[in-house]
Amino acid sequence: MKKQNINDIQRLRQIILTDDSNIPNSTVEILKADSKSFFNNHFKLDEKSFSMEISLCENGSYKVDISFKANDIYDIKVIR
Repeated sequence: MKKQNINDIQRLRQIILTDDSNIPNSTVEILKADSKSFFNNHFKLDEKSFSMEISLCENGSYKVDISFKANDIYDIKVIR
């Protein structure tokens, strides 16, 4: 009987995590566009190489992987 309770708890936990991971596509696309724009201000990006993946970890936190190739980095001017 105890085993079933553990399975029920794990199933409920998975349902909650799955519900939380259903990020609307529009939100993902906005985050991707904003991130790409940010990095485009600092790097000369190879546009085709930019990728961004968002996944949900078991503990409920998000893992965001951003990858791109850059042909150059722009000089950053600092005012002192």
